[in-house]
Amino acid sequence: MVLGLLLHIATAATPEPVGIAITPLQLVDVSPELGGYAEDRLANHLGDLGFKVTTPADIAALLGIERQRQLLGCSEDGCNAEIGSALGVPLMLVGRVTKLEERFDIDLRVIRQRDGLVVARDTRRIVGIKGLGELMEAAGDSLAKQLAPKTPFAWRLWVPVLAGTVAAGVGGVLWAQAELQHASYTGAGSLPVTRILGLKNIDAKFAQLSTQRLIGMVVAGAGVVLIAGGFVWNALVPSLPVSVVVAPQAGGATFALGGTF
Repeated sequence: MVLGLLLHIATAATPEPVGIAITPLQLVDVSPELGGYAEDRLANHLGDLGFKVTTPADIAALLGIERQRQLLGCSEDGCNAEIGSALGVPLMLVGRVTKLEERFDIDLRVIRQRDGLVVARDTRRIVGIKGLGELMEAAGDSLAKQLAPKTPFAWRLWVPVLAGTVAAGVGGVLWAQAELQHASYTGAGSLPVTRILGLKNIDAKFAQLSTQRLIGMVVAGAGVVLIAGGFVWNALVPSLPVSVVVAPQAGGATFALGGTF
């Protein structure tokens, strides 16, 4: 039964691969063979990073060559929405590879299918053809990082840890103060308590120290529980699909905050 529960937790904490379709890259003074190589390096690397990748070849096979040509001839926003809807993937990757003499420029964008919002973007350049494959993989790393589920400020870990640290510190100080003061009254070599406080105040003072000691222990214990709970929660519960994206657009920029809170 315990094993089954652990397996259930592990399964629930493993997110499903995110589907992303790579449309044929626009090529400017770049041969189709070299463009296909760049697409393959990008697709393979995104697959290694955990994405469920639909390649341009997959798109052609699934939609058919003629239908793909029709879709790729439409307006960019409408085309991406139609292709994404037809393939059933949430993300579309579009981009361009441009050759300027010996320099290669790449511009990649990831568009969310449901609303057409650019959720990730990367622009890079390199001189010479030898590093083009590595350049595509580096761009894939950047896009994957931007698309990774995020929890703002890692609140589910740091909030309980910080609150627990404060509580443990306050509780520990109260507890230590009570113990030290009690020891100063009753320890070897200390002055008789009656000479310090007077007989009528002795019981009240010890009761006060006992209460302070108990409060300190409770607060410190609660702090330790908060700290441990923060680490356990962070380890067992999958990241919240929250993302903050600022994407450059013509004439300005688009700011997007999305996900489940």
